[in-house]
Amino acid sequence: MTSAFPGLEEVANELYLDSNLPETQYTYQERGYLSSLNSKFSPMKLCAVKDGFFLWYSAESAGPSFDTKPQGLIPLQSCSIYTDTRDPSGTTFTISNPSLPGAHVTFQAGSVERTRDWLEACENGKKASLANGALGHALVEQLQNRDKKRDDELQEAVEKLKKNALETKKALEAKQKILKRQQMQRMRHEEELDQALAEKKALEKKKKQNEQKLKNLSKEEAKAQKQKAKMEKSLEEVKGTLIRLEEVLLGVEDDVEVRKSISFLNGFVSRQGRGLREEGLKEDL
Repeated sequence: MTSAFPGLEEVANELYLDSNLPETQYTYQERGYLSSLNSKFSPMKLCAVKDGFFLWYSAESAGPSFDTKPQGLIPLQSCSIYTDTRDPSGTTFTISNPSLPGAHVTFQAGSVERTRDWLEACENGKKASLANGALGHALVEQLQNRDKKRDDELQEAVEKLKKNALETKKALEAKQKILKRQQMQRMRHEEELDQALAEKKALEKKKKQNEQKLKNLSKEEAKAQKQKAKMEKSLEEVKGTLIRLEEVLLGVEDDVEVRKSISFLNGFVSRQGRGLREEGLKEDL
């Protein structure tokens, strides 16, 4: 037996003991133990057809006329009552009330004859009196109202979940924007760092080139200084030679051509020496 409609037993018990509803004065039409085909309940249930209702009890809770509150009940009006063709023994039957969502129970009797008795009692129970019809209608209405309230609560919970989901989505999108902005900043910083490193490498390369040029210039300057010193030495030697030559020629008869040659050589040596000195001053500056 299954009941997909939560609270069916509680509502049935409330209605069964409601003093505002008409009292039922009839005895039961059928009673006995049936096997419940639902693992949620004990295998055997004490059941009864009474006053247009199918009721089930625990053995200790049923009164002699089944006037105490049941564990559950289904109003038989508008019910479909049929045997289960899948059971080859023919002892399984189902009661289903389309007006009550989930009001669908399946039991198994001990024999085919007892199954017929139950089916006949249920069919007769569908012919309910006005009072029992009012009781069944009240049960259906209360269950439907409870179902609507449950649907409203469910809808409210769904709307709340949607709202929370929307807020979570917005928060996630905002976080993603922040992360994206941080990622772009990091990429920009990495690009700037790469550019700075490239510039540093270029400067280091240029520095090495300048150092090499300076080194080369230093070598050339040293070589030029060496050549200059050698030339100065040569000029001094030439100058000394000219002085000695001039001393030798003092006792010789004046020769204009010789004097011109000596004067030219002295002028040449002086000019070369002056040029070397001026070049040295420029380098010092």
